[in-house]
Amino acid sequence: MCTTAMLTSIFTDKFSDDNHPQDPSQAGEPPPPPQPTVPKKRGQPLKKALSTGKEDWSTALEPQEPPKPTSIMYYLAIFSEAEMKKAVKQQKASNTFLQLKPDFKWDTVKAQFLMKIMQTLQPKHIDFSNYDFTWNIPCQQSSQMQLQMDDDYKFLIAHALKMKEPTANVKIEARVAKKGKKNDSGTEHNVSDNSSNSDSDTSRDVKHVKKKSKKKSKDSKKSKETMLNKDIKEKIKLLCNH
Repeated sequence: MCTTAMLTSIFTDKFSDDNHPQDPSQAGEPPPPPQPTVPKKRGQPLKKALSTGKEDWSTALEPQEPPKPTSIMYYLAIFSEAEMKKAVKQQKASNTFLQLKPDFKWDTVKAQFLMKIMQTLQPKHIDFSNYDFTWNIPCQQSSQMQLQMDDDYKFLIAHALKMKEPTANVKIEARVAKKGKKNDSGTEHNVSDNSSNSDSDTSRDVKHVKKKSKKKSKDSKKSKETMLNKDIKEKIKLLCNH
């Protein structure tokens, strides 16, 4: 009987309600906050994953520069000498394009323009001074600007690079050669030579007229002198007779 009583007392003491731990929610205490769970990457520790996440976040906030354009598109409108002789409304251009890097030098760009002129117009002789080059950029530089020197080219590049897709319109006009007038024989003379010849002819004519006027005045004087001499001689004869 003593052993059974001891067993029951031990059993009741071990599993009694007084010795059992109470639920914190029933006791009135707030539950502890849940710990944040960070997904682990395979093959990398937790600390390394957290550090890489912070770096990605910082780099995403930093402003990134847009990539610089690698080339400029030139749209060429080439007018031949025959077209330049027509009225402005009747002129038609030969259109083509050219794509060049913005760091090219002006001499290289000039050579590329002349190559396009050779391919389009096929002239017998070509020289950069025989053409007028002008350019404009829509929404940047609407008025026509000259393109003859290195400074003009740098000004074009500065405006073209402001655009996301750099473009420029280039107008190339052939200079019309001035021809002289033809004589009756069919030979041509320059206008300047004709003007000088005409000036010399007029000066000669003026001198010839002056000489004629002087001769006439001398002849008139001589005629007057002869008439007076005749009158005087006749009067002397009459006096002698009396």
